[in-house]
Amino acid sequence: MADEDGDGAASRDPLALVEDPLAGYSMWARTTPALRPAFDLVEVGTGPATDASAAGAELAETMRQTDRYPAHLLASSWAAARTLDLVLRRPDLVRGVLLHEPYLAEPDPGIDPASGGALGWRDEVVAAAGADPAGATVAEHLTTLDPARVHDAWSECRSLDARLRWEEYPGPVAVVTGMESAPSIRRRAAAVAARFPNGTLLEVPAAGSFLPLAEPDRFVGIVMAYFLERNVPTT
Repeated sequence: MADEDGDGAASRDPLALVEDPLAGYSMWARTTPALRPAFDLVEVGTGPATDASAAGAELAETMRQTDRYPAHLLASSWAAARTLDLVLRRPDLVRGVLLHEPYLAEPDPGIDPASGGALGWRDEVVAAAGADPAGATVAEHLTTLDPARVHDAWSECRSLDARLRWEEYPGPVAVVTGMESAPSIRRRAAAVAARFPNGTLLEVPAAGSFLPLAEPDRFVGIVMAYFLERNVPTT
């Protein structure tokens, strides 16, 4: 890899920070400054793609064009779900995966997507955000989203969950969740970690859903320990 910036990037592992196209905020804004000295950062979104397969293809193309692969991948929520399409289709581009509370895996029993299940998820996240000062921006954004967009994202994640061939990716996958996050979010995180042959669930004590925003230094410590040392502190 060429060190085009002259800052030693060629000697550092590439790390793709994947942003959520549904979000009106950056989950990684407060962690980027501390991650930059340790990684060759690639800041990407999953783009305007209308489904996960197209989003995965866009992410793969960005990594190829910038010559930053294989890369570690860091993604949260819906972006984490879309990132998995790339992980499973193009494992040659992936060095390691850390997912923060992916919105994937089986929804709670009894939730009918035709009767407001997607908006129920949104309201749950908004409630969690309202209880966490770091989530104020998240809550404000989600309450103004077009309900149709929320429902489309929810339906896409259900479809992804049904078709992904989880067992075919042998590489390391870590799933991070706060022990004070909503129970359904924690259940989804555990389910995603359990589906991979080399999956690890990292439950962080005294943390909610907005750990990267509320305690960026703590979250950066987890990221660096996992990707660079494979030895993750959760206390």
